[in-house]
Amino acid sequence: GQALDHEASGPPTVDTPPWWNRARIAIALLAALAYTPSLWNQLLSDDAPVLVQHIAGESSHPALDVFKHKYPDIGATDAPYYRPLTALSFYLDRAIGGGAPLPYHVTNILLHILATLALLSVARRFSLPAAQAAWAAARR
Repeated sequence: GQALDHEASGPPTVDTPPWWNRARIAIALLAALAYTPSLWNQLLSDDAPVLVQHIAGESSHPALDVFKHKYPDIGATDAPYYRPLTALSFYLDRAIGGGAPLPYHVTNILLHILATLALLSVARRFSLPAAQAAWAAARR
C-alpha cells in the first residue's frame, strides 16, 4: 500500500483561483457601496439617548467602564442588557465625532464589510467553490 502523509495537518486546502483576491476586494467594495447612503443619515428614534447620552459620552465613566455597566433602560425593555464591546465601540465613535452620526455610520459600514468577508472565508473554508462562495458573500 501507499504510505500516508502524516506531515499534513489541519483542514484540506482549497485551490484558490487567480481572480480570488480581486473578487474579495470587489465584494468588500460592494458591501461598502450598499451601505454608503447611510453616511448622510441622522440619528433616529432611540439612537440619541442610547448612543450619545447614556453609553458614549454624557456619563462620567471612562472608556473601560463600559465593561462594568449595562445599557440603560430606555423603555424598550424592562431590564438593561449587557453589550460591552458594542458600548465600547459607541464610546470610541463618540470620542472621535463628538456625537455626530458619521462615525457611528462608518463603524457600521466597516462591520458590514468585515461580516461579508468573514462569510466569504467561511464558505471557502467549507470547500464551497470560489464562485459560489463569492456569490453567497455578495448576496449577504
